[in-house]
Amino acid sequence: MCTVSYIPLNGSPTGSYLLTTNRDERLLRAAAEAPAWHQVFDAEVLMPVDPQGKGTWVATSGKGRTICLLNGGLVKHVPNPPYRHSRGLVVTGYFKFENFSSFAKGFDFSNLEPFTLVVVEEGQLYEMRWDGEQAYFRNPDPGRPWLWSSVTLYEPEIIQWREELFQSWIAQQAGLLATKPELILDFHQFKEESNEKHHILIERKGILKTVSITSILHTRDHLALRYLDLMHRREQHLIKLKDKSLSLV
Repeated sequence: MCTVSYIPLNGSPTGSYLLTTNRDERLLRAAAEAPAWHQVFDAEVLMPVDPQGKGTWVATSGKGRTICLLNGGLVKHVPNPPYRHSRGLVVTGYFKFENFSSFAKGFDFSNLEPFTLVVVEEGQLYEMRWDGEQAYFRNPDPGRPWLWSSVTLYEPEIIQWREELFQSWIAQQAGLLATKPELILDFHQFKEESNEKHHILIERKGILKTVSITSILHTRDHLALRYLDLMHRREQHLIKLKDKSLSLV
């Protein structure tokens, strides 16, 4: 929920993409439930669940919709609780709506802590930033790679450095991600030993660290989710082939 990458897969069917997110969380927070299929409103949704807020930071459906949340909106803010509910319920609440437009118009964002939402659906890419009072919308080009970093954890110059690192890394892959999507996990576990501020995989004084990585692959034929539980050193791989689901642990 604090570092998110989106990569369209050239050479794959139209609309194929890879979305990966690092969950950077305080170690005192309860561990999340591993990804599983859940009925959310009228949709069958694959997602991990945060037992504290009862929501999630990333969710995807077999119809190609993926919603991912990062903490913070436009700039780093000072929390001012109590809030109406967890930001994670924004992600599950998305599935009550037919599309991004109806969600943006119909969801009640009042008294929610600032967040950034990244949405992929129907071959389009959407970004929404909520600053606690107003929503800001953007339509990034779905035909190019993008990286988001939480404004609550990273200063603007570090965010810019990370984006440049990501684009450089993408250029070095020379199209390999279409056949080896697991390579994105290398980027999301990057550490620069000479400067910990540049780490993608973080650990800060035993208080905050990257606790999991979730990578979602959507193609015309299947949906695959790879989940790395870094706290317990476990990996889960779920695949949905049309109407058949497989779970590889």
